[in-house]
Amino acid sequence: MSRAIVTFEPQGLTVEVESGTVLSDAANEAGARLDTPCGGAGVCGGCGVYVTGEVSPPTSDERAVIPPDRLARGLRLGCRARAVGDAAVRALSAGAPGPRLQVVETAEVLGFPIDPEGLDSSADLGRSLGAAIDVGTTTLVVSLVDLRNGDELAVA
Repeated sequence: MSRAIVTFEPQGLTVEVESGTVLSDAANEAGARLDTPCGGAGVCGGCGVYVTGEVSPPTSDERAVIPPDRLARGLRLGCRARAVGDAAVRALSAGAPGPRLQVVETAEVLGFPIDPEGLDSSADLGRSLGAAIDVGTTTLVVSLVDLRNGDELAVA
């Protein structure tokens, strides 16, 4: 398969990827910052990038989110556009201040005493479980996590 060289500005990070690689995947591989608020679903426009070079034609998702005049000027969705040859990419969020991830230093532990009838209270005896909640731009995800080993037990 052919290769493509993708450069991310203003960082000047360059990565060589297989032709057909989604730009957000290329950004991750290069270590470039490219926000994907909807998780790559192609619905929010938050991963907007200006592209010059060889990329795939606009997808129906891109045409639904990006006005035609901006598509014509090279605005694409980083989660949908694919590098088919060499390309230069500048994210709309490029240069945005702040870290990609925010680490919570402290947390308040709240107690919620409940004793529902019919619950086998010994079923999870000795297990340390926690909930991780991700409040995104377009989605809400809650995960049940085993706190001893970090395994994700369920997702809703």
